[in-house]
Amino acid sequence: MQENQTEALNSITEKELRVQRRKLIPVWIKIFIWMFLISGDLALIGIVLGLLGIPFKLALYELEANGLMSVLGMSLIAIFLLKGAVAFGLWTGKDWAITFGYVDAFGGIAVCVAIMILPF
Repeated sequence: MQENQTEALNSITEKELRVQRRKLIPVWIKIFIWMFLISGDLALIGIVLGLLGIPFKLALYELEANGLMSVLGMSLIAIFLLKGAVAFGLWTGKDWAITFGYVDAFGGIAVCVAIMILPF
């Protein structure tokens, strides 16, 4: 009986913790979370369109692709999916979201630096 009460209290505490984490997020980050949630959803739609052979354009970090069936196109879809996953994790208060956010941030910086250096 006491174990069930402890489990109930733990589950309530986890739910409250997630709500409290969401309240700590500044408004400007919430706006970007929703933008990246939408772009992550559009990336999923882009995968379906690419598999059906319907052309679409992707652009991020000054990289552009005309569909999914290229290395650049698949890379951009993967970046959009990562950004969507990070946004979902931050919005729902998951512990892994911060780690994935670091990966996304450092990966974005690396891509930007590579794009600046490669033309020279």
